[in-house]
Amino acid sequence: MENRGEFALGWRHRGPLLIHACLTWDQEGYEFLTKSMDEYVPSRGLHVFGAIQGIVDLVDIVTSRDDLDPEARRWFFGDVGLVLENPREFKKPIPHRGHRGLFNVLDGIIKE
Repeated sequence: MENRGEFALGWRHRGPLLIHACLTWDQEGYEFLTKSMDEYVPSRGLHVFGAIQGIVDLVDIVTSRDDLDPEARRWFFGDVGLVLENPREFKKPIPHRGHRGLFNVLDGIIKE
């Protein structure tokens, strides 16, 4: 589950989606996760920034917790949720400049 704003409702894409780590650290988001989740959240020093880290399958976009299975439901907070499946982490992150929202990546940059 990935939480997004209402702008994501216009996304028509379903299928493979690259996961890109931004260049900045969100301290407020990190503190929220460490206080509200029962999961281990790696510290700043263990994160990769400014790189494509892997790929998932975008299978749906939902606006209600009711549309989700119990595992995904616990991660949903906000207006819009991207339902993601089949995560595959790359052996080595691929440095890449990102952009807000969905963006295209040149063919040949990804070698799974």
